[in-house]
Amino acid sequence: MVFTHSSHHNGQEEAFLARLGQRIRNLRLRMGITRAQLADDSEISTRYLAQIETGKGNPSIRRLRQLAAAMQVPLSELVCTEQLQDRDRNLLSERLAALSSAQLRQVGDFLDHHIDGHVHKQGGFALLGVRGAGKSTLGMALAEKTDRLFVRLTEETEKDAGMSTDEIHALSGQAAYRRVEQRALARIRQQHEGIILEAGGGIINDPVSFNYLLTHYVTIWLQARPEDHMQRVLAQKDFRPMEGNPEALADLTEMLNEREPYYQLADAVINTSELSEPACIRRLLEIVRLQPGKPSHRP
Repeated sequence: MVFTHSSHHNGQEEAFLARLGQRIRNLRLRMGITRAQLADDSEISTRYLAQIETGKGNPSIRRLRQLAAAMQVPLSELVCTEQLQDRDRNLLSERLAALSSAQLRQVGDFLDHHIDGHVHKQGGFALLGVRGAGKSTLGMALAEKTDRLFVRLTEETEKDAGMSTDEIHALSGQAAYRRVEQRALARIRQQHEGIILEAGGGIINDPVSFNYLLTHYVTIWLQARPEDHMQRVLAQKDFRPMEGNPEALADLTEMLNEREPYYQLADAVINTSELSEPACIRRLLEIVRLQPGKPSHRP
């Protein structure tokens, strides 16, 4: 079989559109946005959005800009189909190649002391996970048993903004919320050490805030099965996850799958579906006891 230049070009274009569609779908799922919501926000039909996400659509720059605006991400992030990890490794390799021997030793020293966890994370302990993982219940219990201050990042962000999370998003959008959240994180870190911090489920979508947590706090991912997440939220009399969305559980499952690589960067993982509440608390206490430093006491 002889391949012509045209067929080779068409094959490359199809592969690119498939990667582009996957990139858009992954971003949407990681942010917890349903296809119907994104279609409505971007003013693109659900049918055409499905074609884009499956690589069967060839969106114009205008359509891509609409999608980027709806998800509040730069257009460059939307169309970057190269694997983030591969891109970061390539950039880092280029920078390392230009360093002298003395500079490389400095990089090695930094990795030994910071990446390997030899430096004490004085901020305290940050609980990560999607709503319904048990962050509030376990966080308050842990704070009580260790006489530490329990802080909800969402509440502190709302306090700094002077309005609710929904109001911030409605008035200024997600990007504005993330900026206020970053300032709240810095303020909390300046005011307190050794606290128990409950982080919002979507914080992994903001590299600045997420990296701040990983740097200054012992991060603990509270993992749970999708069905347990859903049941716990419904038990709190919050029926919004199910309203008008018969595929809510499937969407939640996909979102958890997309976020898992980020949550796995945490220092520890506790599966709240497999362990009882007392067992989870005992595991948390073990993690706290292994970390030196004085706690920030409850007022």
